[in-house]
Amino acid sequence: MVQSQGQVVVARFRRRALNAADRAEFPYQVNLTVEINSPDHRGLPTTQENEQLKGIETLLVETLSGPAHFVAVVTTNGIREYIWYTAEASWAVKAASNLQARITTHPVQGTISEDRDWAMLRNIVKSSGKRTLHRSG
Repeated sequence: MVQSQGQVVVARFRRRALNAADRAEFPYQVNLTVEINSPDHRGLPTTQENEQLKGIETLLVETLSGPAHFVAVVTTNGIREYIWYTAEASWAVKAASNLQARITTHPVQGTISEDRDWAMLRNIVKSSGKRTLHRSG
């Protein structure tokens, strides 16, 4: 857990993804942002709501893995953002729309942008430094 501009930020990420051999083949960043329904005073989910968010993450992984690399989860200021990289922007738009319809417990927004250098992931890794509590792979 770190602070950025006075806000608590919790990040989990796959550091190895920065060195993935096929990174250039996945130039589109997909952000699926889930609003936390009842954030605590730090802007983080309660234990109960965190269980719902784990279910959402499982659905995302089951739906998006393969055509996309799941690289990070960032929670701050009442939102949880799931970050992926994919080769096909059109596929990602369709998948995000489908997921928005399937996730009924929380408001979800999806954005897709070109990020050939995976700058978003680099910034997450750089910002979290050694203070990151949750880091995978």
